[in-house]
Amino acid sequence: MNLILVAGGIYHIGWAIFDSAWPKLWDWKRRLSQLDDFNRGLLYILSRLLVLLYLYIATLSFFFQDELLNSMIGKTVLIFMVIYWTFRAFMQIQFYGFSRADKMNIKVKDVNLPAPINRLSNRALSIVFFMIMLVGILLYLLPVLF
Repeated sequence: MNLILVAGGIYHIGWAIFDSAWPKLWDWKRRLSQLDDFNRGLLYILSRLLVLLYLYIATLSFFFQDELLNSMIGKTVLIFMVIYWTFRAFMQIQFYGFSRADKMNIKVKDVNLPAPINRLSNRALSIVFFMIMLVGILLYLLPVLF
């Protein structure tokens, strides 16, 4: 299980890096310029809080494996991560969908994503994100079950 938790920590470091790059990747300076100051600031605050959460979960996954696996509070944290990534996967479908993603008013090719990602359709990228979120579910569900 320790290797799975290390993989979970790496997984969350990846999300922290990705989420910290959102403003540049999605060109927030230009795309959010029409929002009022409150809503624009809120998006920056929420994205930074996600980075902090992911770094916290990575820290737990790397350095507190015994506590995660052998205590009630640790199991609760693992279950929370399963619930978190399950909700996030369902929200991917709710807000972006799969086939519906190609009808959105922004295309993957129009943002600053690196090649070859920038050649994907919106649908393909939405499916990739969904599958990555399923990995997050499994990384924290397996230690709970076994």
